[in-house]
Amino acid sequence: MNPDQVAEQLEFLLQTLLWNDVGDPVFGHAVISAMDVREAIAISPRRPLALVRYGAVQNDPDFPEIINEMDFGLELVVGVPQDPYGRAGHVGGSRPSLTSSGGRGVGEVAREVLRVVDRNDAETGITILSRAVGADETVDFDGQKYVKRKIRVTAKGGTEAFYHAPWKLAKSGNNLTWRNPPTRFDFHAAVTTPSIPARGRMILRFAAGSTAPSSPSAGTGASLSGSFATSFTHTAGAGTFSYALFGSFDLRGAGADDAHSEAATLTGVFT
Repeated sequence: MNPDQVAEQLEFLLQTLLWNDVGDPVFGHAVISAMDVREAIAISPRRPLALVRYGAVQNDPDFPEIINEMDFGLELVVGVPQDPYGRAGHVGGSRPSLTSSGGRGVGEVAREVLRVVDRNDAETGITILSRAVGADETVDFDGQKYVKRKIRVTAKGGTEAFYHAPWKLAKSGNNLTWRNPPTRFDFHAAVTTPSIPARGRMILRFAAGSTAPSSPSAGTGASLSGSFATSFTHTAGAGTFSYALFGSFDLRGAGADDAHSEAATLTGVFT
């Protein structure tokens, strides 16, 4: 993925992060921004707040299209009311629920973020090389003390946009199964909490013979059970057929097939 894709993916992961994966959203607001923390606090009505910041990029000296390291800062901001010393902003205060953000300290919020950052790239879509946690800082704003903590994330990628391909396309009898690309900002089912419409879909094409369709518009389209289906039953008759499976990515949130992955292909004899 290129730096812009990684930034948007980090933003999406923070926006959809739930306490222990089942509770309320961890963040009241998560956004890519280079603005000052106080400005962000002033215009953001909900806490905790997460700011995704671009950092330095280091290209490979021999292959400049490869980015060996791209840095991002995840700046987490927490404010607990009636906390004159800022103590609760660090370790938390009175918590009305263990599945919501009320009264949580920045340490608890950071642990939830690291729990996601530390997952493998098959889940997050990002090749993360390392992460580091910075020291807490106090921010005074409008008579309240806020605490911020920065997590530095270093990822690997490239200068060109990258779209994850489906994998493990397999045949058993007349049935096809596969694994979809990882959930991404431009490829995901509808999110209930918080409410985010679905983006992207899977496209399966087929043709008679041993040559798979070369594009998402070639051959004949297969009617999948849903946008993110992971199986299909061949009903086109007996003989040799070739399938091509693509991930389609909605870059603008407009319900369009803006970009496609490389195809996973399979040829087999069907009955």
